[in-house]
Amino acid sequence: PDSVTAERAARVAISADGRYAAFCSRATPGDLVPGKNVPSGATDTSNVYVRDLVGSTTQILTLAATNPSVTSDGACGPDVQITPDGRYVAFRSTATNLLSGTWSYAAGTPSGWVYDRQTGERLILSNNHVMANSNNARPGDPILQPGPADGGELGPDEALVYEEVTA
Repeated sequence: PDSVTAERAARVAISADGRYAAFCSRATPGDLVPGKNVPSGATDTSNVYVRDLVGSTTQILTLAATNPSVTSDGACGPDVQITPDGRYVAFRSTATNLLSGTWSYAAGTPSGWVYDRQTGERLILSNNHVMANSNNARPGDPILQPGPADGGELGPDEALVYEEVTA
């Protein structure tokens, strides 16, 4: 990334071997990854990127589920994390276009995500009114990944069991 891009980026997370740098940036997506565009009408967006410092390539992780040339319609949080081997990247985003299907949530609500750079799979980690059924979940209820609206089924797609945790 050039100096303008670096100036627009928040904190950077580096893999253990120093090869991969993961970051959230407000830079124009096409400046970092040619052919990537902000959705029509979206404003104040930011996206999550991984820069391969050895291969001199940049990958964007926050692409719209229905159009790989369109980026997130929301903003990512500055606390992007990358695993020591660079395979998984965790981030928060207010985007509403990262998953396809019939689910929805209020715009501006940050959700936790993990992107598997080896498989290209992006999984939502947390969004209470999606995963906990608008606060109707009870302890012991299964959490499906993918969710029921995206074809998830009891049994093979049970990722977790809902537990209430209070601080």
